[in-house]
Amino acid sequence: MQKKGKPLFAAPRRGIAKRYSIEGILELLDAATGKSEPRRYDFVHMPGGGDSHAGLAIVNFVDATSCRTCYEYVRDLQERGSLPGIKSIGRSRVQGFAEQRG
Repeated sequence: MQKKGKPLFAAPRRGIAKRYSIEGILELLDAATGKSEPRRYDFVHMPGGGDSHAGLAIVNFVDATSCRTCYEYVRDLQERGSLPGIKSIGRSRVQGFAEQRG
């Protein structure tokens, strides 16, 4: 839940190959933002049902710096060809819990 006065930042990942599980996405996020405690993201959702997902992950970061760091990390891996199976990463149109409830 959002703390008063603290904005949250969301970055969806699209075109995720079916071989990626939620655990794999969490490992990627941890590698991208550093294995710090607390984690630099507080929400990850992969829509779908059962053992499958819709090829989308929605991640909510705790601050803009963490979001930017992850974005740059993933883009660098993509440019080097080291991250097959994730087609795009971008900014969500709706940012933060308060805006969604709005």
